[in-house]
Order: sequence, then structure tokens, then C-alpha cells
Amino acid sequence: MIFLFATNWSLGAITDENGHKVFQKRFDEKARETFKIGSKQFRIERHCLISDLTQSPQNFKIDDLLWSSWKDLANRPENNPEINDETPINEIIVTTPDILKQVHMLNLLVKAAKPTLFIGGTGTGKTIAVNRFMRSLDTNFFETTTICFSSRSSANITQETIQNKLEKRNRRLFGPQSSKRMVIFVDDLNMPTIEKHGAQPPIELIRQWFDHKSWYDYKEKDNILKVLKGLVYVGAMCPHEGGKNLVSPRFSRHFNIIACS
Repeated sequence: MIFLFATNWSLGAITDENGHKVFQKRFDEKARETFKIGSKQFRIERHCLISDLTQSPQNFKIDDLLWSSWKDLANRPENNPEINDETPINEIIVTTPDILKQVHMLNLLVKAAKPTLFIGGTGTGKTIAVNRFMRSLDTNFFETTTICFSSRSSANITQETIQNKLEKRNRRLFGPQSSKRMVIFVDDLNMPTIEKHGAQPPIELIRQWFDHKSWYDYKEKDNILKVLKGLVYVGAMCPHEGGKNLVSPRFSRHFNIIACS
């Protein structure tokens, strides 16, 4: 099952929306034929494609010898907190299969210290998925912080915000407490205004960290190079349309990109 999951999320990721539908159909046919899916040893729910199945062995129903689908997980009580009359409307979240997929992939990537970028239109659950994941992290091993970019965001403010969340280990070295990792979620990543030379300063600052794991502190008179360790970046942004800016490929190349629809 892990092989099928990895194949679907790697080879299937290089297709566009129409191509992915063709890929899913052909992949499902070949997988059923090769691995004898549908037999007593590998049963799945009716009308369920291979790409609809979860990857984790914990989601295998031993009593029924049946692999669970993302839809089945979304309907489970543990993934749907109870809603009562006192629950604020902005805290009501309807769990969908897509949100569970995004949280699962984010969990795998962040725990492997791989930067992740979600790209999708408004209302596709990008921020909800990331916030849900960050709340689930073990505070003994992770610290979290959120930065919301806007058209007025600057490199200096971004630098201060990140450094203030880190512990100063010596004059040049910064990082989260003890052996923890700091997960930094940057929402609306492509919102900063493009300056006259074509760059977005807050994004260029983060890109410098990706390239060199360090940046210069603008407050220091002698421009000391400060090294930042233990950071994992997660970003979310809308596609390049409707006034949203296009981020530099030199920056986006550092991320594992997940499309949300």
C-alpha cells in the first residue's frame, strides 16, 4: 500500500488537472491487475479508486480486511469535533478528504524537515489544513509561529518577527529552544509588493536563508552574519491571478509544492 501511495503522489504529481484524471484511471486499472486488488487479501471499498485510499497501515480494518479511504476517515468522530450552540462560527471546521490528505502530507514532510508550499484558490482549505497540523504537533519537539504577509510586509519586519521567536545561543547563532524545531507558517506568501527592481524583499530574505542558512542583521552596525538553525518553513498562497504576485522560481524551487483545489 505504501508503494501505491508513493507512486500516486509522485508520478501523479507531474500531471495537470485533466492529465491527472487520465492517470488515476490508468493507475487504478494497472494496480488492480498487478496487486490483485479486490481479492480477500487486499479489499477496498466499492466505487473507490486506488488514489482514494489512505497510506497508513493504522487505517487498515483488520476485522473486515479492508483498506480505508480518505472519505471514510473524514466521517470518523475523532476527525469531527462536536459542535454545540456555544461554538463560535469561525471555529466550525468541516473535515473533508482533501484536508486530511493535506495534513497527512504535511506531517510527513515537516517531520523530515522538508519545506512545503500549498497553492490553491480562496476557500480550498490551505490555512485550515496547516493550522490543524500545527495544533497537533508535540510541543516537546516543535515550536510554531505564523506570519501573515500583506502588501505592506517588509524584509526588516519579517527578520525581526522570526528572530524574536528564536533563542540566542551566541552572538551569531540563533535557533529554537534545546533540540526542538521551529515550524514557521507564512500565509499569503505572494502578497508582498514587488519593488522597482522586480524583487519582493520579505521573500528574498527567506530565500537567502534557504540558500545560506543565514542573513545579515540590519540593526548591527558591523552587519554581523547571523546563522539560524532548526527552521522548517510552510507556506500558503493563491495562484498568480487576480492581483496576486508571481514569486521568483529561485525561491519556489526550495519547496515541495502541493496544489489544493
